[in-house]
Amino acid sequence: MDPRAGLELHAIISDRLDRAVEFIALNFTELRAELTAQISGLEAKISGLERTMERNTEALRLVQLGLANLNRWADALDKEQAAFGQNYFKQQRAIEDRQRRMAALERQQQPPQH
Repeated sequence: MDPRAGLELHAIISDRLDRAVEFIALNFTELRAELTAQISGLEAKISGLERTMERNTEALRLVQLGLANLNRWADALDKEQAAFGQNYFKQQRAIEDRQRRMAALERQQQPPQH
């Protein structure tokens, strides 16, 4: 092979390798810029999601507090209703007992009929 041809081939290969390296470096730079932009976008989205989660957490706390209050109210109502029911049945029994006594007294006061 001609030494001049070898040098030309070497120069061509060297030039092509240099262009390939520059192309790869440019691609890495563009890729880094794209990744940086996407990461920044993700950070903004994550920040927004964190704020949303904080608001949802507070809303859930309020719902839990409301449910706890509602449960206390329902428990108190159940107790009151049970006490009312017991009182009602006691009063009903007392009324029925008085009615029986009155009926017995009325029977005693009436003369026997023949």
